[in-house]
Amino acid sequence: MTGGQPAEGAPTVPHIAAQLAAEGVARIAIVADDAKRLPPARDLPSGTTRHTRDTLDAVQRELRDYDGVSVLIYDQVCATEKRRRRKRGTMAPAEVHVMINENVCENCGDCSAQSGCIAIEPVDTPLGRKRRINPTSCNVDLSCLKGFCPSFVTAAGPPTAPDIDPLWQAREADLVRPLGQPVLPHPAPWRGLFAGIGGGGIVTSGAILAMAAHLEGRAVRTLDFTGLAQKNGAVVAHVQIADVESELDVVRIPFGTADLMIAADLAVACAPGVLERSAPTAAVIGNMDLAATAAFRHDSHLIIDVALHRRTIESATDPTRSVWLPAVRVAERLFGNAQAMNTLLLGVAWQRGLVPVGAPAILRAIELNGAAVELNKRAFLWGRVLAERAELAQEILGGTKAQPTSLDGLIEARAAFLVAYQSHDYANRYRALVRAVITRETAACGAPGRLSRAAVEGLFRLMAYKDEYEVARLHAAASYTRHPVFHLAPPLTSRIDPTTGRRRKIAVPGWLALPVFRLLRHGKALRGTRLDPFGWQAERRAEVALIKTYVADLNVALKALRPETLDVAVALAELPDMIRGFGPVKDANRAKAEARKKVLLAQLRTLEQRELVAA
Repeated sequence: MTGGQPAEGAPTVPHIAAQLAAEGVARIAIVADDAKRLPPARDLPSGTTRHTRDTLDAVQRELRDYDGVSVLIYDQVCATEKRRRRKRGTMAPAEVHVMINENVCENCGDCSAQSGCIAIEPVDTPLGRKRRINPTSCNVDLSCLKGFCPSFVTAAGPPTAPDIDPLWQAREADLVRPLGQPVLPHPAPWRGLFAGIGGGGIVTSGAILAMAAHLEGRAVRTLDFTGLAQKNGAVVAHVQIADVESELDVVRIPFGTADLMIAADLAVACAPGVLERSAPTAAVIGNMDLAATAAFRHDSHLIIDVALHRRTIESATDPTRSVWLPAVRVAERLFGNAQAMNTLLLGVAWQRGLVPVGAPAILRAIELNGAAVELNKRAFLWGRVLAERAELAQEILGGTKAQPTSLDGLIEARAAFLVAYQSHDYANRYRALVRAVITRETAACGAPGRLSRAAVEGLFRLMAYKDEYEVARLHAAASYTRHPVFHLAPPLTSRIDPTTGRRRKIAVPGWLALPVFRLLRHGKALRGTRLDPFGWQAERRAEVALIKTYVADLNVALKALRPETLDVAVALAELPDMIRGFGPVKDANRAKAEARKKVLLAQLRTLEQRELVAA
C-alpha cells in the first residue's frame, strides 16, 4: 500500500494465486523486483510461472496474446514505503546510489522512459536542460541504469545530496540569535492549506501544526487529500484551528476562506479546487523549485514555467504578504534533504506572523512526530531566518551559473567550449558559420534575433557531438568523492541484447575506467581523421554528416530568408535540439528530425513559389 497501510486480511502472493486458480483463472504469472521475493513453485498453483522485473515487458506481451483470462501478480515494496522504512531503520539502507554526470547527459529522456521514475528531475545548466537524480526521492531500484546513456555513475552508500554545505551550520547560532518574536494571529478560526506532492512530507507538515495547536489546547480539524507518491501525485492538507470546537463546522476549508497557503509545489497550489479555497487576503509561502509533472518522462522539452504559476497564485491572493524561495535547493544545501523544505516553509510562515501557534508547541510536535527531529528543528529555525533575510537564499546556493543573455556572450561561451572539445580552429569555424547567419538575418529582418540564436545553439549541439573522446573528457573532468562505477556500452566490446536490440551496458569500476578516460580524452586529436578508430562507426559517420547537412540546409533557408519565411527558417535551425541521446535513442530522434526537416523544406519551397507568383 502506498501509505504503508496493512492490506486487509494480509494475503500473501501464494494465497492470491490460489484464490485466482480456484476461481478458474488458468494463466497466472508472478513478477517480483527481487528474485528472493518469488515464492517457491511448490506453494503455487500448477502452471503458475515466476519471473523477475527484467522480463516484465515480455510477460505482459505474452499475457496480452493469451486467449482467455490471465492474471499478473506483481510483488514489490512501494518505493515511498521503502524510503520510510530506511529512514526509520526497519529496512537496511541502500548499498549504492546513482548519480548523473550532467555534462554527459543529453536530456534525451531514455532513463525516464525505461524506469518511469519521478526521482529523475530536470536541472538547468549553462548548456541547457539536463537531468539529475533527486537523492531524497530516489528509491535506488537502479532501473534508470537501463537508459542507453553513459552519464550514469553508481557509488557505494545511500543517496546523499552532493552539494550540502556544512559551513552554514556553523553560522546558524549567529543568524538565529537576533530573531524577533512575531505577533501571532488569533484563530477565529484560522485556516491553512498545505499543497505539495506525494512522498514530499507535506501531510506531515500539516499534522505537526495540528498537533502543536492541540498541545496548546486549541480545537483542530484536519483533512488530507493524498495522491500517488510514485507519480508526483497532488497532496493537499486542510488544517483549521480555533479556540473552541463550536467555531469549526466542516473539515474541508470552504472556498475563499484560507488565511495561509504553504505552496510546497506550485502546480498543486494552482490546481482546481485548491487555489479557490484561499481568501483574497491570504498569504502564500511558496517553493519556487517546481517539480516536473509525469509528462517529463516523455517530453524532454516540457515547459516548466515557475513565473506563470506564481502569477496565477498571486492573482488570487495577497502578493504583499507572500514569500517565495527556492526551497528545495536551499534545503538540500543546508540539510542534504529536500523534504526538510516543508518545515522550512512552516518556519517562514511562523516568523512572518501567519501561524496562530507558538514556536515551543511546534518544536514539541516535531519531537512527538519522531522523524528526523533535529533536522526538522533546524529547518524550522532556518525558515525563521529566511523570513527575515530572504536574500540569504541566493548566498546559501552560492550562485548558479546561467547561460549568457546576450547573443555575443552565448557565441563566445559556446566557442570556448569547442576549444576544449577540439581546437581553436574548430571554434573559429563555428564562429564564422554563425556570424554568416547573423549577417544574413540582419540584412533580411533588420536585426539578429530568433534565427541567429537558434543557429548558435543548433550548430553547437551538432559540432559538440559526444563521441568516445568527449565522454571520456567529461568524465575525467568530474569530481567523484567515492569509488565510482561507470555504466557503459562500449561499441567495440559490448554485445547486443536480443530482447532490446541494444548494446548491453557493463559496469566498469572507477579504478579501471578513470585512467582510461584520462588517456582517451587526448584522442580528440584523432577526431575526424583517418586514424580515428571510432570514426569508422556508422554512428560517428552520421554525426559528421549531420554537420554538413545542417549547414547546407541553413544556407537554403538563408537564401530564401525574408520576414515571411522566418518562422520556417527558425524551425529548421532548431532541428538539432530534437537529435538527443546516444546510440539507438539518437538514431530514432535523428529519424524524427529528418521527417520534420522534409516538411519544413517543403513549406519553404511553397512560400518561395507564392512570392514568385505574386511578383
